[in-house]
Amino acid sequence: MLVAGGDSNVGNPINTELWSSAAGNGTSCTTSSQCGSGFCVDGVCCNTACGGGSTTDCLACSVAAGAPADGTCAALTTGRCATTCTTIQRGTSGTVNDAHVVSANPTTNYGANALLSTGGINGSTRYGLLRFDMSAIPASFTITSATFTMGAFSGGGSTEDVHRITASWSEPSVT
Repeated sequence: MLVAGGDSNVGNPINTELWSSAAGNGTSCTTSSQCGSGFCVDGVCCNTACGGGSTTDCLACSVAAGAPADGTCAALTTGRCATTCTTIQRGTSGTVNDAHVVSANPTTNYGANALLSTGGINGSTRYGLLRFDMSAIPASFTITSATFTMGAFSGGGSTEDVHRITASWSEPSVT
């Protein structure tokens, strides 16, 4: 809307201003048409679509929804959206079980060995078994990434296949 005012007949200049009925970011809203940005998210005019107001995307545009300021889309960093890194490492935190089985010695347990051997060795095949106790991670959390690191002490350069073990096994008795 264009608004003009003044009286040019008495020497006063004519002033004009452009007015918009659309609200600025951070202003309360109920529909996107009320916002100059075109985005009404979490009850305020927002600078972006900000996940469209989804309650599961870890984005918010209002302080009430968890953003640091009204009107600016931000990633949530608390509650269910908090990033937590959990390290499970034998001797440091968590419980880790490891053992290997050898095709040439099907009744021998290698659970007490200091090294985990895998691959073809002396005409037989060795399969490494690893289990990590995940109970330190609350059931309500979603694991979004995991990193596993192992070192090779000899041979190296080979690719190892990783498969989920669905049968129960015990480090001191698996064969």
